[in-house]
Amino acid sequence: MENKIEYSEEIEKVVNQVNEDCPLLGTDACRMLNAENCTKCSVGKLKPEKQQAALGSLTRLYETVPPEKLMPFYTSETCLFCKGEEKGKKECYGLFDMSKRDPEGDWTIAVVKHRKIGVKVADMLLPMQVACCSDCKRRHRLFAFIPPLIALIVIAAGLILTTSTGLYKILYDIASWMPALTMVIFILLGVALHFIIRSAMASAYSKKTIMNVSELPGIAELEEMGFKEVAEKKNGVSTVVFSNKFREHGVGSLLPKEEDGEEPCPDCGEEPRIMGIWPAEESKHDHGDEPCIMGRIPAEDPEKHE
Repeated sequence: MENKIEYSEEIEKVVNQVNEDCPLLGTDACRMLNAENCTKCSVGKLKPEKQQAALGSLTRLYETVPPEKLMPFYTSETCLFCKGEEKGKKECYGLFDMSKRDPEGDWTIAVVKHRKIGVKVADMLLPMQVACCSDCKRRHRLFAFIPPLIALIVIAAGLILTTSTGLYKILYDIASWMPALTMVIFILLGVALHFIIRSAMASAYSKKTIMNVSELPGIAELEEMGFKEVAEKKNGVSTVVFSNKFREHGVGSLLPKEEDGEEPCPDCGEEPRIMGIWPAEESKHDHGDEPCIMGRIPAEDPEKHE
């Protein structure tokens, strides 16, 4: 069990002190960035002109993709990568980046925690984190790991065999260039196996797991807005990294507030229900036409029931 470090009240005040001079304070851009506090917010450490640029960049991103559009990707309790009716339980998050051309600016604030500030690009960056199960995570990782591993094994085996004294002498006796040719053949064999295995794995895994993030529910809508994946696909498979922990700060990490939860009774009609009854609900409990609220009749006459 981790020991939580406790600070004095004075230190807590300094850490949680609000930066009144920050132009993002209280804006949609500040909400989009979702920094832990003003002390740890990267924008607050920038020069004033760069703070204004960050405000503009994040505001445009907010207007394009409000946080509410991103919440379903990481608040889902089931895996969004699973295909079919049966969905696995969320156990981790698939992370990938999307970008969109930003004609109004020539740089974008680093919107993910721990990244370098002031990245010189002409695109607005949208980091995504999507609910994922362990099975889909395993398939994505095997696809990225197995083909290059097999290719390296084949090439390394060719190198060892070709340079071994016995085989090398036999090949050299045939022709002085034969050892080099043999090594080239092993390299080509390893590369060929890499592409063949990768294609086969992509086809097999796509039956149970979404390997192309464009197929994820909601991503098509983002692509219609002009967003695209930053990393290139391989055999139609997107480059996704995985994290067991939810990224709590940065763009694409804002959680819904408790008061923004479900309606008290979505299937009970148009009016809100209070304490289990309708505020102006008419009761038919043998009391005539007077309204019955919380089980009692206002100005109830005790003699009526005698």
